[in-house]
Amino acid sequence: MNILLNLVPLKSGGGVQVGMDFISNIQSYGSMHQWYIFCSEDTPFTEIKLPPNCTLLGVSGRSIFKRFFFEYLKAPKIAEQVKIDIAYTQFGPQPSIKGVKQIVGCAYSNLFYPEVDFWEGNSFFKKVERHLYDWMRLTKLKQADLVVFETEDLAVRAISQGHLPKDKAIYSLPAVSSNINLSKATDDVKKKMAELPRAFKLCQISSYGRHKNMECFVPILAEFKKRYPGEKILIVITLAEDHPKYIEIVEDAKANGVEDNIVTIGPVPFESCAEIYHKCDAAILLSKLESFSNNIAEAWAMQRPIIINEASWSRSICEEGAVYVQAENAASVADEIYSLIVDNDHYQEIVKNGSDRLNSFPNSEQRFKNYLKIIEESEVTN
Repeated sequence: MNILLNLVPLKSGGGVQVGMDFISNIQSYGSMHQWYIFCSEDTPFTEIKLPPNCTLLGVSGRSIFKRFFFEYLKAPKIAEQVKIDIAYTQFGPQPSIKGVKQIVGCAYSNLFYPEVDFWEGNSFFKKVERHLYDWMRLTKLKQADLVVFETEDLAVRAISQGHLPKDKAIYSLPAVSSNINLSKATDDVKKKMAELPRAFKLCQISSYGRHKNMECFVPILAEFKKRYPGEKILIVITLAEDHPKYIEIVEDAKANGVEDNIVTIGPVPFESCAEIYHKCDAAILLSKLESFSNNIAEAWAMQRPIIINEASWSRSICEEGAVYVQAENAASVADEIYSLIVDNDHYQEIVKNGSDRLNSFPNSEQRFKNYLKIIEESEVTN
């Protein structure tokens, strides 16, 4: 079977990591098929050595105009040349290829949580633009033959809200990437982590997004310093040092006297994520909304508690495997961090609950096989 693996929507962050992990499993568990890959320029997919049964078929530009040209004009012609049997798009809009069954992975959680003002803080015109994009994404999802969500909650919401019929919405739980392995860390990241000062360290490994609520870090650090002057904490993030938002956060930290309590080690390769969790004491994720986050499963896998924003999406994913906080309530977040520092029984309980929750998720191999089964069964019914 000729399978199109469309990775064009994946440009950075956890989505790219999932895509890389998917490709790494193809050689071991998907060798009975021929895989043809679409991706965007300036992503790791254009640089890695592909398995023998994989071919890089097309590369899209990153601008909206270049991507439109690729997905609507170029991609159909390329796909026709190799006679694609079925297409699987990982996390994003699918290319317009007539006569080919389309399976689409969906990570656009904000489309199905109308109670969350996901674009809060943007200007009026920016909000209009974002809502237009959301409408286009939802329209494309409805055109897919099958949509695969990462959580049951998302699939149920898509059906109950009338966006998709029951036979077009399913879910397959995510997995920890096979790249989460201490032996794979780069020397550069090892050096940076070793040079960090002694402190109770909390990490968030991600690119910037307004919904990530990184702006809450400084008030939390200031409140913690005021309430617990005898303890030192350090929040470790992975934004580039010249990222406008990181510069803004640093200026805010200086104004509040906590510039020594937040640091970035810069963007890191996926192989080095495990090293960061290993050298930190906990993970922190204050997002107002996520479909899922690699930070969650990776923290569990590395035996670290995760502090997470209290919301229906986070409860449905983590259950008892997290410390829940209200991101905007700096005092309560500071108290929860302090509790993890001084109460080892509480710390170990959260770690155990996270491990137990992770055991209900597939591993990297199982996740790939789940998706392969979905693809193969869908092709049979095509």
